[in-house]
Parts: sequence; C-alpha cells; structure tokens
Amino acid sequence: HCVSAGTGMVPMYQLVDWLLRQQERAGGDSDAAHGDSKVAAAACSVRMWSIHRTRQDVVLADRVAALQQRGRACRVPVHCTYVLTREQDDATMPRDLCGLRGGCAAMRCGRLGLSTLVEGLPRGELESALLVICGPEAFNRDMAAAASTLWYADGHVFVRETPHEAPPALPLH
Repeated sequence: HCVSAGTGMVPMYQLVDWLLRQQERAGGDSDAAHGDSKVAAAACSVRMWSIHRTRQDVVLADRVAALQQRGRACRVPVHCTYVLTREQDDATMPRDLCGLRGGCAAMRCGRLGLSTLVEGLPRGELESALLVICGPEAFNRDMAAAASTLWYADGHVFVRETPHEAPPALPLH
C-alpha cells in the first residue's frame, strides 16, 4: 500500500515501477519476483492513494495509467485512488483521472484519514501489507499514527519525507 501527498507521488511511482520490473523479469510469477518475502508479498497487488488539493495538482496520472497497464500484463493489479482535499464531490467532475490514458482510478473528495481510505479492505490484507507513506512531515506523522491503530503489522510501515526542493527527475524509458 502506498499513500502519498502532493509530489510524494514521485517516489511512490518509482517504487511501483521497480516492483513491476521485478515481476516482468520473473515472468509475472510473484513468488519468483525477488528472494525477499516482503517484496514477493507486496508484489501480489498494489494499492495507491494519492492525495492532492485539486484536480490541477494531480501529478503523474499518465504514468499511473501506464503502471496499471504493465501491472495487468504481469498479473499485478495496481489500484489507484485520488483524494482531492479542496474539492467538493460534483456530478460534473470527471470520475476517473486515468481513464483517458488507458488506466482506471477512483476519486474521492474531502479530507480523508487512513482509516477511511482502507475501510472495507480485508483485515488479512492490512495485516500482510507493507505501507509506504510519502508526503510533508505533518502528513507523514498523521498517517503513521493512524497506521499504528489499524491492522498494519509492526515493521511494515515505512515513511519517506518529500524533499522540499523539486522532485527528482523520472527516468525516461
């Protein structure tokens, strides 16, 4: 599971891209993707929550759509939900920010905590999932605190602060 705020999506994209490359090298066999059991377990499916203020602030929607296409090809579902904190749910709003790019992403509006984002997911999925958090310091602190009250296992929550300077350049493939 990956939860990011703003440009924190860039390292999340890089992480999921790496996981998919491991799967592609292994021919889609999640058990053979990597000797590390945490990576093999994480490679079974990916859930991303990308939190932004408005639709205009969303980054990498086209690249997320490409990740989803690659994930389908190697049997690793990549689910993405965009959360827009400063927009109201509106019937005229596009419901899928990746749809025109060949992907599929849900969209939710408002300030949603981690417990709301994972609501409805099976407890077993939360217990075995790795959770990677990347955003500003306060966001990371709040999400990590929320994760400790949910079913995420000790040692399965990783936090990376978004750098204050420009995000790193993405590799061109």
